[in-house]
Amino acid sequence: IDVGQDKCKSAPYGEQISTQGLATCIGIVAYGKYGADTDINKVMAHCSPGNVTYVIGHEFVTQVRASGMDISGISMSCATRTVNDDGPYRMSDQDLRQTIANRHQIYPDQVTSQQIQELRAGMRRQLDSAEATAKLICMDQLGVSPTVYRRRNADVASLYPFGTVVATPSPQGIVCIDGNRVARIPDSAAPAPAASS
Repeated sequence: IDVGQDKCKSAPYGEQISTQGLATCIGIVAYGKYGADTDINKVMAHCSPGNVTYVIGHEFVTQVRASGMDISGISMSCATRTVNDDGPYRMSDQDLRQTIANRHQIYPDQVTSQQIQELRAGMRRQLDSAEATAKLICMDQLGVSPTVYRRRNADVASLYPFGTVVATPSPQGIVCIDGNRVARIPDSAAPAPAASS
């Protein structure tokens, strides 16, 4: 099951769920033992920084609750706050100058260095705010403090498995971020419930 940008999906016990292409977005997965009414034991979201309240605060929380799973943990992959300042996706001062000029309908040579630095600082604040909001939602709405893993700026443009979150099928399910095993998904005590017709 593939989770696209600003989407949230659930996966049953015997299926894998994953997302890829994380640059400034948050990848988040809740995992645990499935509940009495479903065989869902993984819920994942891929969320851009500006959509945390809806994608994580509404879609993710709703699907985790609907799954009825006993949550063992939540793993979250986040960009470092300087992802736009260094590494492959660094935004040059010229890029920012043009962005500001377009936004304010002025000529690029009218944009000051201070405006460029303010925009750069604003992008860092947006990433910080998105991460803090996602963590707060998980704690307040699901009662679980997520474990946060930061992606290295140098790896942003690298090939698979960088920028990925994968939760493998159970039994022996694991959560991997950027190809690194970060958590084990506990096996449910009983066989998965039979699908209802």
